[in-house]
Amino acid sequence: MKITKKYFKYIALTILMGSISCDDSILDQTNPNAIATSGFWRNAEDAKLAINGMFHPITGTFFWGRIVHVGAVLRTDAINPIPSGSNTAISTFQGAAGVARWAQEPWEEAYKSIFRANSILENVNEDNVPDTFDRNNILGQAYFMRAFVYFYMVNMYGNVPAGEKGGIPLVTKTPDPTNNDELFPSQASAEAVWDQIISDLGMAETLLPEPDQWSAADKGRPTKWSATALKGKSHLYRSGLLNIDERKQF
Repeated sequence: MKITKKYFKYIALTILMGSISCDDSILDQTNPNAIATSGFWRNAEDAKLAINGMFHPITGTFFWGRIVHVGAVLRTDAINPIPSGSNTAISTFQGAAGVARWAQEPWEEAYKSIFRANSILENVNEDNVPDTFDRNNILGQAYFMRAFVYFYMVNMYGNVPAGEKGGIPLVTKTPDPTNNDELFPSQASAEAVWDQIISDLGMAETLLPEPDQWSAADKGRPTKWSATALKGKSHLYRSGLLNIDERKQF
């Protein structure tokens, strides 16, 4: 009797394990800690959270917090451009991958912000943000931030001696994960990047509010004059770097 019970347990366990191992659906699990895209973009509050998330990558040490300012100088001829260690590798991009963080991480943080700006521009509309003032402020900030980040990226990582060919990957939509060309974009021309920057700033000018229209809690966010100022600076840089007569643009 004991032997029979023992074998019965083994047989039952084998059947149970076999039934579980044959069902691949057990591998398809939903992450309970993740917010699905379908559950987001419900209203203006979601969109405002997305805006704050868009700003977040550039606030850290490896972008606006510190490195981008030093990197912008290192990429000029204002100081000795010869790299002397991992912290100055951005001057010539000759540092070892994973070590030259000053060259690598600003790039990563910038494209995080660009990705989030693209997502906002694709998903915010009259249905989920019906108030025109709120919607314009949200979209205006996304256009401004995409242009702001690309401004620094093309100046820091663009290949100036290559002229109009010396751009960077220009990503203006959420990549399709099944499309390798979108997941691994090629280098755009510098002129295409500058054109996108100026176009985005033009949109931001029309959508962003006057400085006094932001509430006290939102002071410091970009205004229409932030966009105007950066657009003027972009015309100036583009004319010098690409030898474009900006007077013909107006």
